[in-house]
Amino acid sequence: MAAVLVAGAAYAAADAVRGSDVDCSATQAPTLTEALLLAQACEHDVVALDSLDPYSSLTATPAGAVRASASTGAVRTEVSGEWAPVDPSVVTDEESGELRVASPVHAITFDPKDGSGFVAIESDEGAISLDVPVDLGAPRVSGSRVVWDVLDATGSVIDGVELIAQVQPDASGVTPLFEVRDAAAYEDLEQASGGRIAFEYVTSGSLELRDERGKAFSAVDGQTGDTVFAAAEARQWDSASGVPSGGEREGTKAGAVDSGVAPADGDSVSTLEVEVRDDAATVVADGDMASDPDTVWPVTIDPKIEDHKLNQWIVVRDYTGWPSKYNTDGNEGVGYCPSVSVTAGCQGVHRSRVFWQFNNMGVLKELSAQDVISAQFRAKGVHSWDCSGPALDLYLTGGFTLSTTWATQPATKMKLSSARPKHRDACGGATFDEWDATAAAKDYAGVNTSMTLGLRAASETEPSWWRYELHTAQLDVLFNRAPTIDTASRTTFWTARKATKENACSATPVLVNSTDVQVSVLARDPDGSQVRVHLQVYKSGSRLWDYSFQLKSSGTAFVKTIPSELLGDGTFSWRVRAEDPDGLLSEWTSSCFFEIDTVKPGPIQIRAMGGDERKEIRAVYAKGLERGGVGQTGCFELSSSASDAHQFWYSFGTEARDGHILASNGKAVVCFTPQAAGSAFVSALVKDKAGNESEDTNYGFFVAHPREDGVWSFDEGTSPAKDDSLAWERDPKLGVGPITVAGARWAQGPHAEFLSREGDLALDFDGQDDEAYTASPVFATDDSFVIAAHVRPDAVATPGRSWSRKVRPMVSGASDW
Repeated sequence: MAAVLVAGAAYAAADAVRGSDVDCSATQAPTLTEALLLAQACEHDVVALDSLDPYSSLTATPAGAVRASASTGAVRTEVSGEWAPVDPSVVTDEESGELRVASPVHAITFDPKDGSGFVAIESDEGAISLDVPVDLGAPRVSGSRVVWDVLDATGSVIDGVELIAQVQPDASGVTPLFEVRDAAAYEDLEQASGGRIAFEYVTSGSLELRDERGKAFSAVDGQTGDTVFAAAEARQWDSASGVPSGGEREGTKAGAVDSGVAPADGDSVSTLEVEVRDDAATVVADGDMASDPDTVWPVTIDPKIEDHKLNQWIVVRDYTGWPSKYNTDGNEGVGYCPSVSVTAGCQGVHRSRVFWQFNNMGVLKELSAQDVISAQFRAKGVHSWDCSGPALDLYLTGGFTLSTTWATQPATKMKLSSARPKHRDACGGATFDEWDATAAAKDYAGVNTSMTLGLRAASETEPSWWRYELHTAQLDVLFNRAPTIDTASRTTFWTARKATKENACSATPVLVNSTDVQVSVLARDPDGSQVRVHLQVYKSGSRLWDYSFQLKSSGTAFVKTIPSELLGDGTFSWRVRAEDPDGLLSEWTSSCFFEIDTVKPGPIQIRAMGGDERKEIRAVYAKGLERGGVGQTGCFELSSSASDAHQFWYSFGTEARDGHILASNGKAVVCFTPQAAGSAFVSALVKDKAGNESEDTNYGFFVAHPREDGVWSFDEGTSPAKDDSLAWERDPKLGVGPITVAGARWAQGPHAEFLSREGDLALDFDGQDDEAYTASPVFATDDSFVIAAHVRPDAVATPGRSWSRKVRPMVSGASDW
């Protein structure tokens, strides 16, 4: 049931269904959500099929509420393949010709053709069959009862003995019993049984039998351990009450109990021993009762077997001569019986109380007190002392067991309500009575999955006697749970570049640069009803705007764009809550905050950094000037005066600005190593924390080509020799300058020797302290450089020896080559 309650599958709006070709004669729907839809569209109750079991159901109401019902006895069955009311009548199967129960909880067959005893009950887990150690005559059917004559060893009918199988009123099981008229008939039955009157139970499939304190047993699924069938305490009783076999009490025609089904008050009752094995159990009759001279005949032997009921009931009395009655069939009394009255069904002055325990109320654990609209307890009454008796009160109590007595009855927790039932033929006869149990449902909501209710007379000192069919009790809880908002609510923003930005709900303002804001929330109703969402928008704590959506399916996303004209720079928040068709509201969600900032920061500044500012700098690329060269790293400082500068976006040589770096105190450094000479530029902008972008700033510079620092042709023939480099010609400050010749003499140069140019001179070094030097360094020794010179070695005078010459710079303060 709990699994059904959390379902929230979407379905079309009720208004749309009313306008469609819907069949409003249907009273059932596959799921609770579909049931709610149909109930609201057709304005009548609809049962959710996926919630049904024999004892409980969920019903959708036109108002959008759900009624959870739990019954003590079975009210429906799916044995035929679809849900139908139970029917304990015995009919003949048209195909097999076997006798079977018309509409039972589990298939029940009498005198099955496979010879498995005289009755068999079959479940999905396996079957349990009952047999007796005597031969039987042909079965006779009367309503919900099958009767067999018992045969002796010669095949003759034993006079005064019948085997009876009584289908229980809710078709959940069968009560097999021997009814024996007198001691002589008992002796004949015992002789025909081989000296041991007994009932034998045998299981098949995965069913296994479990002993229950030696007085009862259960059949469980050996694979899951779940109880499938239960056998109450087997009993044997006489007729000391004086109620004749098959007799009826006054006012009990709607649910008569006779001595062939259950002992009447005052009968002598014996609990039979049960021998339990894994796949079989034997119930043996009490021979002492048959031989006791005080026994009042006839005697009945009764080992009941039935579907395992989640709900149960018990009657307790303050009369020591009668035990408590647990899960009995038929009707039982409650109240104060002042005298012996066969017609009223009580054989002595006593008080009696009835308790029902509903264990399949898992729905309660899924609810809160405010979800509960109402709760009703009802049971079918078949007799009352008179037509104007005192009140009969309903109480919320503690639990009980099959061993509970008057002395150990459940403690009272609270009085719930009162009624004045009247059921004599003269005042309306049998009918269902109702008591308000709302206070109990609210008290147990969210806490318990079971509930025990008790009836007792308001006055237990004056005549007040009622009889109820205990298996007809039912508890209905009408509830409507509040819808909910999923925690995945979000806000979506469209930026100035039309890109979307989604953010989960946040208590810390989400900073954005757009007034195009959309709210998206997901609302669900745990009972499957439709929902609507109410939205509130605030600015700086003051409510700015309200909006309510139309009803939609549970689980639908509700999306709304906040009117942009309401927004602007500042801090905003929004919250939502959900409402179902019955007006039940969820709590407001916590607020989701966002801050809008649409102000763009101003353009940034770009500065070429000097070599003393960062160690990787090899060139200072001044704006508009030629500096550095290929492979010569230069760095640039990006700075912004915006107080909320967040990121610089930049690129070299393009306007893609695909690189970014965080701004620290409005500044950042980016470096560039040229891969080619020529014009170059840095393009950059700054973004603030909201994503607003400044205008672009471009910084252009030139990457220098390779050049000569100093060139000396030595054609002058004088010292110092002229610097012939282009740099010197453009600007003497850029060249190295003249070179001083010391010790070397002037000689004819290579061009003159090859007759290519007259007047070409060169220096002739004799290796004795000759040198040529400049006043400034020719190159920087911490970077790459090239030195080129034309050298002609002198001829070698000594045979077998040769000389080489090399040019080497001698730098002051540096080691020699």
